[in-house]
Amino acid sequence: MRGIISAPGKNAVRPGIAAVSGALMDGSLKVLASACPNLLAEAGLYRYGDKTTDSLAEAPLSEHNHALDALRYLVMGAANKRAGRY
Repeated sequence: MRGIISAPGKNAVRPGIAAVSGALMDGSLKVLASACPNLLAEAGLYRYGDKTTDSLAEAPLSEHNHALDALRYLVMGAANKRAGRY
């Protein structure tokens, strides 16, 4: 179809969050407040579950996460491409 090739995403949440965090820490990813105000506003709403329940504490709640998920997909896609997985 029109030369577009797609493949299933490698979208595991915890490794993706670790990849985004690592990219922010090592400076390979920079978020400009003036260019990404919605991303930063959403980041302030990102929450994990109740720490008394292990399964909820392991992953963020599935709310207020669309922009952050998109960022995670971008970072993981770039990492997988660099590693030759695509």
